[in-house]
Amino acid sequence: MANFASAAHSVSPNWVFDTGASHHITTNLNNMHLHSEYDGPEEVMIGDGTGLKFSHVGSTSLPTPNTTLKHNNVVCVPNAKHNLISVKKFCKSNDTYLEFCPSFFCVKDQVTGAALMRSPSNGDLYTFCPTPYQPSALTSTCSSSPLWHARFGHPSNRVLAQMMSSGQI
Repeated sequence: MANFASAAHSVSPNWVFDTGASHHITTNLNNMHLHSEYDGPEEVMIGDGTGLKFSHVGSTSLPTPNTTLKHNNVVCVPNAKHNLISVKKFCKSNDTYLEFCPSFFCVKDQVTGAALMRSPSNGDLYTFCPTPYQPSALTSTCSSSPLWHARFGHPSNRVLAQMMSSGQI
């Protein structure tokens, strides 16, 4: 059984970090890159004891200015009120930890402690609005090594340096 609490009544494109959520939950199937129908008995139990059915299970990624954060085993619950990120599952799958402060929160790399993302809190919630993907073609820009590292699937520093020195980047 999955549990979460909800007080709002409108669906938002934002994702809410929830330390009590047992699953990543989306209200919209379009938020998932890969998905399949779910016909099992599992439901999300909300605060009033009502069970909400899963329609699909899948995965997604949320782009940020510095990195892409992955979410596996996301369940689509069309009748939910918020897109929820299970803090426990998020930290485990992205090798990160979160710091919650009164007016903002940070996602940090578990090994280096480097801030991967910082976002203001939204009222009483810690919400995240993903950076929309904006494809571009034939553009020229100077990019940093961490950006190329992410773009090429996180190769080692040695491989990245070889690519740069051989003019492949």
